[in-house]
Amino acid sequence: MVNIYHKMPSEGFFGAAFTTVDKALNWFRLSSVWYLLFGLACCGIELMQTGGPRADIDRLGSVPRPTPRQSDLMIVAGTLTYKMASRLRLLYDQMAEPKYVIAMGSCANCGGLFQLSYSVVKGVDKIVPRQTILERIKRIIGEADLQWVDDQPGDPYLVVSKEKLLRLAIYLKGDPYLAFDTLACLSGVHYMEDADEMEVVYHLCSLRYRHQLIVKVRLDRPAFFPHFYLRVDSVSGIWPAAGWMEREAYDMFGIHFVGHQDFRRLLLPPDWEGHPLQKDYTEAAAYRGIGTTREEVEGIVVGLQEK
Repeated sequence: MVNIYHKMPSEGFFGAAFTTVDKALNWFRLSSVWYLLFGLACCGIELMQTGGPRADIDRLGSVPRPTPRQSDLMIVAGTLTYKMASRLRLLYDQMAEPKYVIAMGSCANCGGLFQLSYSVVKGVDKIVPRQTILERIKRIIGEADLQWVDDQPGDPYLVVSKEKLLRLAIYLKGDPYLAFDTLACLSGVHYMEDADEMEVVYHLCSLRYRHQLIVKVRLDRPAFFPHFYLRVDSVSGIWPAAGWMEREAYDMFGIHFVGHQDFRRLLLPPDWEGHPLQKDYTEAAAYRGIGTTREEVEGIVVGLQEK
């Protein structure tokens, strides 16, 4: 959706709309993606049918263009051979930004049933570069402030400094090509092996594009005044669900989220001492006169088993 602000017409004057050039251009392109007339094999025949009277894709604003310089979209329809690979890349390079590519069918995706052939390219992505989520983030945030970890067990993740977190979060949700609209999970982790530090882990997903991203923020935990260092900006203003998760992370790990509108404990009483999921946490012997330890119950358990 494009934010265009209208001014109501007054007597003797026409109405006016105020917006930015970028928003206006994106609005124009929204329903007018022009695709390149380009077919490789049998899928090319099916692509031609979309312009026929039965499908009539022109009525949706997708007008076929005979030149790459006027095209927004390349639909790779059919099997791509090594002989045609250089031609396809040349057409792609001649398209103006922003440009998009769709691999139509399994032959374009991975070679299909011809992938064992000596002459077939094993996927159009080997010729046309794919812009990954990380590459798009680097264009905005900068490569120096990011660390991508994919050589560890488990899912790969992105490490960002706490100073850059809020800016990154705003971009991840607001960028139309990323659209991370859901914060699925926010949790804390306490490490005490090489260094005493904590991590805040954000699991993000996009319901629109079905992709996911894990972001981690590392916080030092020195021995003196650790609560001054265990601080990170709150993202509850970006993803409202973070409000509950940040309160739980504070309750269990003692991590402070700056800017939270309702920052207090979630599970434990307000006057509880300490944070139970810190690895050096020591539970008090009693809380408000109630003992926190349990007497030996082995005899009771044995008695129940005998019955």
